[in-house]
Amino acid sequence: MTSTLCSRVHNSKILNRKWVAQKIHKAMTINKNLKFRGIVEEVRQNYFVDITLSKAVRAIKIAKQRIEGDVSKQYEKLYEFCSEIRMTNPRSTTIMKTESTTSNARQRHFQRINICLKPVVIGFLTSRRPILDLDGCFLKGT
Repeated sequence: MTSTLCSRVHNSKILNRKWVAQKIHKAMTINKNLKFRGIVEEVRQNYFVDITLSKAVRAIKIAKQRIEGDVSKQYEKLYEFCSEIRMTNPRSTTIMKTESTTSNARQRHFQRINICLKPVVIGFLTSRRPILDLDGCFLKGT
């Protein structure tokens, strides 16, 4: 009888970013700020395989998309959000600015939104504070 020893392969090209994203999904839900090197180390410790840093970067993007959902689909919910604000806060105003794309006139891109809640306006007018504070949030990325 001959015995053959099987050695472990610590670097396999079969391991793709989808597999890594599936394996790190639970760790990403616990700690959304998990760093790339932390992912590489976690996969090495739990599954005894080495992955490249670039594969970890791509896997984190996939895992975040699975956890948070598709960002572009969230913009479709803004119309419902504005409608809900107007229903639950009478006399509040919501103004949303969109722009049509050059290729498709029916498809619109979000530009900005202004929400003014009536209870906030009433509170501002009844208190006699001389300071007006405006808040702005600038979106970066998609």
